[in-house]
Amino acid sequence: MAGSHISKIETAFDARNYGFKKLSDLVRSLKYLEVKELPLVRPDGVTVTNVQIRMKRVG
Repeated sequence: MAGSHISKIETAFDARNYGFKKLSDLVRSLKYLEVKELPLVRPDGVTVTNVQIRMKRVG
């Protein structure tokens, strides 16, 4: 979802321009962000990974 939101705001954005294959890899490389991965089972029974991103707390 974050990737499609970014694409709507800045159509030229591509994580590959920053040396990353996927947006999630780029996000994980940013030390000021906290990344949490949660498994999510869709109604069709397929398990996907839900990635949550937030700013790290200072302190």
